Amino acid sequence: MLVGDGEKIIKQQAIDIDPAAAGGGGTYAVLVFDNPMQVTGQSADGSGERTQEAKMLGIAEHSDYGSFVVEYGDLDAAKALDGQKVTIAAKAENIMFPSDVRIPIGEPQASEAKVLS
Repeated sequence: MLVGDGEKIIKQQAIDIDPAAAGGGGTYAVLVFDNPMQVTGQSADGSGERTQEAKMLGIAEHSDYGSFVVEYGDLDAAKALDGQKVTIAAKAENIMFPSDVRIPIGEPQASEAKVLS
């Protein structure tokens, strides 16, 4: 589990992008997989379910854009697990592959996930 600001998550992803272009100065929690794995979730464009390789899964976020807030998952619980190896469960219906630039860049997000261990 990795919890931090956009700069920390993007550094983990080893992507050359300005974090300000992808996030609103928020705090993010991601599950970093030991090895890339196949993840099944929903396409953001509404075309239905798909499966693709992912290196991580966003499981919580809190970003305040002033006029609106993006918030999903249990960020407080994730903070307590920062740096630890965990196993989670998430339903494909709660996983989304974004069509825009958001953190984690190019990786799916689970609006609901349960920590198993």
